[in-house]
Amino acid sequence: MFSVIGVLMVSGILFAWEIKPLLKKSRRKELWLFSFMMAIATGLMIAEVMGMNILNPNEGLKVIFSPIGKLA
Repeated sequence: MFSVIGVLMVSGILFAWEIKPLLKKSRRKELWLFSFMMAIATGLMIAEVMGMNILNPNEGLKVIFSPIGKLA
């Protein structure tokens, strides 16, 4: 539980740090993209510290390319 709170605190601090320049320069598209990416990263990190099994992208690539490797 404390690790989830820690992740949320660190994410909040980083979000506050990075959002100020984006608001000053009126970069709305970058602000939306940063917010979206930060939400995904925070969600994945919370899942990681809670011990959930997160899929590895390499496993998907193995499934796609293993039949091709067997042909060679």
